[in-house]
Amino acid sequence: STEERVAGRLELRRVRNAAEQLTDDQRLVLACQVALDMSCREFCACSGWSPEKYRKVAQRARARLRALMAAAEAGVPPTSQASE
Repeated sequence: STEERVAGRLELRRVRNAAEQLTDDQRLVLACQVALDMSCREFCACSGWSPEKYRKVAQRARARLRALMAAAEAGVPPTSQASE
């Protein structure tokens, strides 16, 4: 329905805004996972990262994005990103 599409677009906008608070590496990993369905092996072959670095960056990105989304939902303004 139209309402579902509008709600989906609004949610996507919230995710995009929250993702701006992630580090460049975190955004890169999440974009490759979500948009390209790229595996760890493929990403590491292209980037020169170790699987351990990939795992850690992806884990931190997901956790930070969840926290940012929860804060946005609660109406809390974003804080400066922690160095990672």
